[in-house]
Amino acid sequence: MSHITSTRAIRFENVCAAHGNYCLKERVGPDRTVPGTANGVARYALICENERQYTANYCDSPETIVAVAAHELTQGNSPVCYYDLDELHGNAPPILEGDIIEYGGERFHVQHVDEEAFDGEIARYLCLTSEPDAAWGDWTHRIDEADFEGKILERVQPDERMPARYDVAGTVVRVVFNTLPTAP
Repeated sequence: MSHITSTRAIRFENVCAAHGNYCLKERVGPDRTVPGTANGVARYALICENERQYTANYCDSPETIVAVAAHELTQGNSPVCYYDLDELHGNAPPILEGDIIEYGGERFHVQHVDEEAFDGEIARYLCLTSEPDAAWGDWTHRIDEADFEGKILERVQPDERMPARYDVAGTVVRVVFNTLPTAP
């Protein structure tokens, strides 16, 4: 399982647990027999409910979300929301000692973070080493966190933000009749 797939699966379970914690209904899903749902872990999670339970399914695209939500309506389930499992709500947590980052095309370990007062604000400086077991103070780069434009590769603590939630804005019902007349 790739890193992004496992991250999405964890976030899916967190979303499902959050819905299960807010009510006495039980959660069911993902049900891959629902037409239009993804065959495996995907970027989006559609949450529906009926009087007994919540259902949660993976969807590959916004178009698929709409199709699966329409199918769920025909089965007596009401779409509640969907989550983008790749987009997190809120600000990212700060970089911490022990995190592994990419800076200037190279991989570094954050040995420690210096905090200094500057014009009434706290400035954070990342002290980077090439090796995780480098001696204290034997860092190779010291950069202002505000100027950091690299990539965070591994965090020492998990990012506990929830995925971005998109609520149902409205439901449109479409009625289609047979084009052939039927005998009374």
